Amino acid sequence: MRVPFDTVLFDLDGTLSDSKEGIIHSILYALDKLYIKEDNPRKLEAFVGPALRDSFRRYYGMEGEQLEQVVKLYREYFVPKGMFENELYPGIREMLAELKEAGVRIILCTAKPEIYARQILEHFDILRYFDYVKGASLDASLGKKRDIIRCVLDQGWVTGRCAMVGDRRDDLQGARDNEIPGLGVRWGYGLPGEMEGCDPTTIFERVEDLKRFLLGQRGYFITFEGQDGAGKTTQMKRLQQALEERGYCVRMTREPGGCPISEQIREILLNIGNDEMDGVCEAYLYAAARAQHVRQVIVPALMRGEIVLCDRFIDSSLAYQGAGRGLGVERVAQINREAIGEWMPDLTLYFSLDPESGMQRNATGGKTLDRMEAAGEDFRARVRAGFMELAKGQPGRIRVVDADRSLEDVWQQVLSAVQEYLHLSRT
Repeated sequence: MRVPFDTVLFDLDGTLSDSKEGIIHSILYALDKLYIKEDNPRKLEAFVGPALRDSFRRYYGMEGEQLEQVVKLYREYFVPKGMFENELYPGIREMLAELKEAGVRIILCTAKPEIYARQILEHFDILRYFDYVKGASLDASLGKKRDIIRCVLDQGWVTGRCAMVGDRRDDLQGARDNEIPGLGVRWGYGLPGEMEGCDPTTIFERVEDLKRFLLGQRGYFITFEGQDGAGKTTQMKRLQQALEERGYCVRMTREPGGCPISEQIREILLNIGNDEMDGVCEAYLYAAARAQHVRQVIVPALMRGEIVLCDRFIDSSLAYQGAGRGLGVERVAQINREAIGEWMPDLTLYFSLDPESGMQRNATGGKTLDRMEAAGEDFRARVRAGFMELAKGQPGRIRVVDADRSLEDVWQQVLSAVQEYLHLSRT
């Protein structure tokens, strides 16, 4: 798979390395020299990432000569000792090496003075992976992250598609101000919620997830389709457990729904009191819920390298509204094209079961019918025929599971299809 970005800009502190100890020791040294006592050293974690002068202004109200004096004192400790009280996050070295081998241009873009940034990269023996290093100037004439990013872009170091990776608001806001994607990481020093306000493309929890994404190794999207009572949800939960036992990160979700806005639309769609709803209205509501779900849940999870298991997706709209409501499969597909973009399922498991058998299963379980389930026998027959046509036309993506079997037999069909697709061993 092609890498998503030809050039990647990396922040340093809190993104590539855990520099907290050295930075805090340097700040405490400077404050002590000025006879300023700090009773809460943890407060100083907020200094990791943003420009140093900005942080002293914000948290201690320093300006003018006092500001320059505290920066000078900070460097008295930081230069000989503090910058080396620092360590790479696990997996960073390997990620940089693999990106370099894949031909990705790697640039350091940090608010730390450039001269110190280079020394830190040399200390860790990772300078060789970087095509360019751009940091702040010692006199702070260049210090804000957005300006440093702009400088990199203007100097022509970026080729092709470019993104900025960082752990703080300044990193992602700087990317946004320069109209490039911002990728957040949670292993650094960002405060809860600070990155979300900058509209990041996605936020990664682990170095491994970031690496997989930057190398073009996105996750897998598996959908479960079929009429109600076919046992989709039961088998999806079992598959989630089996995959997690193999070490995969799995995100389980559903349609309509999966996120707050889409769940609200779900309530409208399935409310049995809305029996006057027109088929066209229904199709657009499903597409609207899907558009939000794709962008808020499915795409971010796939970009983190997770396996997404989704109870219903586009094929349900094609079968229920296209065939069941008689709108036509192509018309419903057109309605959904912008909603899903390029994010079609990698694998779809269609649980084939006579619809009346499914209704009997639901009745036995005491389930109350929703608006779609109460649409009538003829409607359910058209929906099943629609699903079968979809499966016939796309045998590579849609695998038919005979759901009129025992739970264990159905599970073996599901497991076999997923093992074949993911190239898993059968242990």
